[in-house]
Amino acid sequence: MKNLANNISLLELEKKLEQEITSGSNIRIIGDLNISYEDYTTIREKINELMNYKDNITVWNQYRLCTLVSWVFSLIYEDTEYSADNFMESFDGFHQYAIRYLLDIYNETFEEFGLEIPGLVINSEKSLREAIIVQAGVPDEYHKMLFEAFNTAVENETVVEEEKDLIKNFAPKIKTMFKHLNRERQRKLVNEYRKAFIDIKVKGMSRDEAVKRNPIISTKVISSFDSINKKKEKKAVTI
Repeated sequence: MKNLANNISLLELEKKLEQEITSGSNIRIIGDLNISYEDYTTIREKINELMNYKDNITVWNQYRLCTLVSWVFSLIYEDTEYSADNFMESFDGFHQYAIRYLLDIYNETFEEFGLEIPGLVINSEKSLREAIIVQAGVPDEYHKMLFEAFNTAVENETVVEEEKDLIKNFAPKIKTMFKHLNRERQRKLVNEYRKAFIDIKVKGMSRDEAVKRNPIISTKVISSFDSINKKKEKKAVTI
């Protein structure tokens, strides 16, 4: 999903996002979508139009995927001017009944489209923020770093027992994203990624097998783990 036309309408954009997520391409989290920075800015500009419709739940419901995608990619692209936190501040202008209804809409949207937010129920702005972080996953540029962290633990016959042992070595971007999750949720996320790594690196499973075995983990991360592992195996053979 790249090179969105600047004149695309919100309705067209919403339909396009729905097609991408339901296309059968194993989109498990919004971060699995291939959305360029240029496309993100187009989506963000379109979402700004919704601020003229506060308390119009029908309008917000109609463009629920657009809003979620814009929030998730604001984290991925480190947009300091537009983020879930900043956008949620604008909820101050909503009536309480509208906020409650919006939270219900987003909760149902995650479930309807199979977007994984394990153990989360969207019933507050805080839980919505947590869901957005989970949906962002691990940005592409940190997949190799995550693989190497797990690989080092395996080679040294140690275990990353605590999520802090892994997260503390990540770039500020990841730390900023994860700091809004409680320790237990951080630990569970790291453990899920670890299991996918073990399936590919230690058990020798194929990418497709690992995808089936790990139903809530980003397919992008699993694909990256598989690609990195194959390159390492190929390099080892040629040495």
